[in-house]
Amino acid sequence: MCGFVTMKTEMIKEKDYFQSENFGTLMIDGEELPGLHTHDFDELVFVLGGTGIHYTNDDEYPLVRGDVYVVSGNQAHGFKKNEKLNLINVLYNRNYFNKIKKEFAHINGFQAMFVYEPKYRGRHKFETKLHLTTEQIDEVLPLIKLFDKELTTEREGYAIAAESIFRLLVLEVSRFYSQMDLVRPKELYKITTAISYMEKNFAKNISVPMLSNLISMNRSAFYKSFKEMTGCSPIEFLVRIRIKKAAKMLAKNCGMHITDALTMCGFDNSSYFTRQFKSVIGITPREFVKRNKENKVT
Repeated sequence: MCGFVTMKTEMIKEKDYFQSENFGTLMIDGEELPGLHTHDFDELVFVLGGTGIHYTNDDEYPLVRGDVYVVSGNQAHGFKKNEKLNLINVLYNRNYFNKIKKEFAHINGFQAMFVYEPKYRGRHKFETKLHLTTEQIDEVLPLIKLFDKELTTEREGYAIAAESIFRLLVLEVSRFYSQMDLVRPKELYKITTAISYMEKNFAKNISVPMLSNLISMNRSAFYKSFKEMTGCSPIEFLVRIRIKKAAKMLAKNCGMHITDALTMCGFDNSSYFTRQFKSVIGITPREFVKRNKENKVT
């Protein structure tokens, strides 16, 4: 595989692999794979054959045909024990992807596949990855090949075509994720549904029983799974969401009163809000507002 140099941790740039402003492809079939590296883009990896191990500084994950997963370029990762591993990597600019996230937020499986599975992978040891059947591989492979063809031939309008095909790929793998019958992915999908509800309805009265009922999950199992996935309880997670929303409001509107912000974000006790704000943000709400005003003046 040309371009990769064996180093302790190599940084790979978009300009070396992208065929358009936002996209690139990398097809590898039994070639030598890179060791530990990072890159300034993200990628959707499709394993089409062979076996190998995808590793980070902390973990190792076995790969087999049908595995599909998202890699954040910020995470140092590499491959080893390559046995005729056949990969197709769909490369994409993360700033572009962040712009289209809202469009896919309502698609079942999207948040779990593209947002939370990569974020909490270390906790689940890759048990929550997407794994395609042979029939599903046959469905997405023509899309991937067409995506690659548009980028490599650079016909008129190829960037527009590539963007359309990429969106369809994101949609398809998100659908496949929500259809999986394995316990861990289903569990992650349910937890993600609860998180999405909290993010959209953070100002409402939300409880653990209400969330567990929402996703049709036993209350104790929901609490345990949520904590395993995120490292905190559902209510602690909700408080963090509310505090970050309040901080965003206060930063955006210098004239907003702190009491208005806390009320709009679901708090009814100013002392509790102040304690939680300092715990999450690192300073009190008053200090935050003061610094924000000073920064805008300067």
